[in-house]
Parts: sequence; structure tokens; C-alpha cells
Amino acid sequence: MVRELMHDPMFLGIKSKPATKEDAAIARDLLDTLIAHRETCVSMAANMIGKAVRIIVFIDGAKPSLMFNPEIISKAAPTKPRKAVCRFSAHRARVSREPIRATDAS
Repeated sequence: MVRELMHDPMFLGIKSKPATKEDAAIARDLLDTLIAHRETCVSMAANMIGKAVRIIVFIDGAKPSLMFNPEIISKAAPTKPRKAVCRFSAHRARVSREPIRATDAS
């Protein structure tokens, strides 16, 4: 189900809880919402649809990819932004492309 985008900076700043198998419906809603906004959005986190769990979805080439409980495993220098993550804000931040890993939702 396509969800409304969350704009509240206080909520967006809340630390998310680890995702579990019970969060599969949130992952599906997140994927549906990203697909609905694919013209202006290349990635989303669950908090962007009002759910404070560690799930992200992003466009990887032509297809969306979903990750549960992603972790940054190394850091690189920030790069210049090529595109806003999701254009519901005029703010564009410097973006780092970091290697990450994700666990299954167990």
C-alpha cells in the first residue's frame, strides 16, 4: 500500500528499531511507496512512511532492492550529490556512498 510521506523532522530523527519478520508488511508498503515516487525518489527508509524500523529500499539499476537492518561497514569521503534522495524537501545534503551489509529479518 502506498503510504503518505513523513515530513516531521522530530520523527525522522528518532533512532529506528531493528526490523523483524513481523515487519514484512512495512517493507512491502515501503517498496510500493518508492515505486509510486520513482520519478523523484531513488531510495527511502521506513521512517519516511512513519515506521521507525530499520528497513530501506533503493533503486539498483532498473529494479528496487530491499534491505532489513542495514549496517555501514566502512566509511568514505562525502561526494557531491547527484540527485536528492526523495524530493519532498528543498534540502540537498552531501552524500557518502558507503559499503553496507544487511541481515535477514529474523
